Amino acid sequence: MGIEVQPAAPAFAVLLALSACFVDPGTVTGASGMTGTGSTTAVEVTSTAVTTSGGPAFTSSASSSGASDPVGTDATTGAACVAGGGDCTGPGASCCGGCLACVNGTCAADPSACGPCQACDGQGGCAPEREGATCSPAVDPCSGRAWGAVNGECFAFAAAQGSCGPQGDCVPQQCEAQGALVFSCPQCVLDKHACQAGADLGGFTVAEFCHLNEETADCGVECVNNGLGAQVKHKSCNSKGKCTALGTTDCGLYACNGDQCYTSCMSAAECVLSKCIAGKCG
Repeated sequence: MGIEVQPAAPAFAVLLALSACFVDPGTVTGASGMTGTGSTTAVEVTSTAVTTSGGPAFTSSASSSGASDPVGTDATTGAACVAGGGDCTGPGASCCGGCLACVNGTCAADPSACGPCQACDGQGGCAPEREGATCSPAVDPCSGRAWGAVNGECFAFAAAQGSCGPQGDCVPQQCEAQGALVFSCPQCVLDKHACQAGADLGGFTVAEFCHLNEETADCGVECVNNGLGAQVKHKSCNSKGKCTALGTTDCGLYACNGDQCYTSCMSAAECVLSKCIAGKCG
């Protein structure tokens, strides 16, 4: 009895049958955005590395959700900012978060980064200050105002202080404290001057506080009689209200009187270290 042998199927028919098992007639959406025909559901790829034949691996750009960094990120590099107390000098540590600043290599609280009635909590957040806490108001009502004058010197008010109000605002206190020196001319000050308390410092100049380019009772000719002789000293207020020496006249054996030296004598009082003899000091 003979055995019937079936002829072998052609090789291309086998390959066709195998390929039919893996072909999905639906639509497939990949990271590249290319689509086929059909109705299958697209699947998002999350950071999966795929290697193509003969080519390099690539990573998808889809983002994953997770806990956010409490101190934020660097807008330039996207790196996580360093928390309070952390090292801000190492690799990748390009920023300190929130109200923190890099001080001596460590992220520390920066008081200037928060509002006038807020304080940096050391972890990058601005926390409200307690009511009544001292603060610096955003607008200083004492700035540019005269405190007044004393002993020929004109002063400004010191910067205003404030206290935190119930709404978290900084309420300025009354201008009282003496601040910076503005003009000084003790020997040349005007009897009536413009440096009065509360006056606008931008509203007057040194010429309205000091005598300029002239003599005064305290800055003029001075007669000095002492055991070394007599001198007439000439002084005058200069263009800035400063009392300046212009020169000195030595009276020799004679004393001085006002702005002049005696040139003859009638008594010993008109002579210095000498006697008055026949109208002459000698």
